[in-house]
Order: sequence, then C-alpha cells, then structure tokens
Amino acid sequence: MPFADRDTELSLCTWSNVNCDSNYVIFVTLSSMGFFGTLSPKIGILKNLKTFSLQGNGTTGGLPEEFGNLSSLTSLKLENNHLTGQIPSTLGNLKKLQDFEPKQSQWKYP
Repeated sequence: MPFADRDTELSLCTWSNVNCDSNYVIFVTLSSMGFFGTLSPKIGILKNLKTFSLQGNGTTGGLPEEFGNLSSLTSLKLENNHLTGQIPSTLGNLKKLQDFEPKQSQWKYP
C-alpha cells in the first residue's frame, strides 16, 4: 500500500463508527446517519475491511468496482439507499463475502 494510502487508513481509525485492529480499518458502520452523495473508489485501499454498513442513507450513484479489492470483506449492507447502475462483476472476487444486502436500490446485475 502506498504511503499516502496508509496515512489515510490510519486517520480513519480515529473516526467514530470505524473500528480498527492493529491500525487497519476492519469495520465501518454508518447506518442511518443521513449521508448523501456517492461512494468513493478509494474504498479499495481498505484491504482488511470485514464489514461495511451504509444502510438507510441517501447514497446515490453506482457501486465502485474497487469494492472488488476488499478481499477480507464478509458483510456489505447497502439497503435503503438510492444506488443505481450495474453491480460490478469485481464483487465476484470477494470469496469471503457472506452477507450482501443491496435491497431498495435500482441495480442491474451483470
């Protein structure tokens, strides 16, 4: 991981609703917090992320293909947002993913 990306991950460890282990982000739980906007492709730097919960917000746009880089991800909860577009085929790379909840979005499946 490039130095700047590691600094970004370390700074995220100071946020509430973000849990870290050995200074690596492993849980992000941002459910029903009134977030609006799109998801950043920079999510892909969080290689140790296990749980990403964003349900019940106003998130729009598509799911970045960089989610497929999250090789430790076991739970991805995105329901009750306004996400659109195609679910990236890179999600097929997520061999540990057990819980994927994309409900209430307007997805197109590859």
